[in-house]
Amino acid sequence: MVGFFISISRKGFIIWAPPLRLTRTHISRLKSAGFDDAQAEALSEAQKESLTEILEDRISTRQDLKELEFSLKNDISRLDGELKVIKWMMGFVLAGIAALVLKSFFV
Repeated sequence: MVGFFISISRKGFIIWAPPLRLTRTHISRLKSAGFDDAQAEALSEAQKESLTEILEDRISTRQDLKELEFSLKNDISRLDGELKVIKWMMGFVLAGIAALVLKSFFV
């Protein structure tokens, strides 16, 4: 069974990344290309470490996702409050315009 991690990149895209493993297939391919045992294992381990470092910066934990959810909920509630204020302001503006129009016709 192959596990997968959820990762959210800095631009907000979700990336699915399989866990990295040092495989014998990878080492055997390097050996068949002319590397000896030590070189093949060292190169494979170095690639695994560098790719792991790159992915560790991008992999999100449950805590990261909960913090993101909390932040988004706060932003949405703040915007909801701002929209209520804007609705009231628009109501007063329309009432003022209606009063001016009615005044111009009846005075």
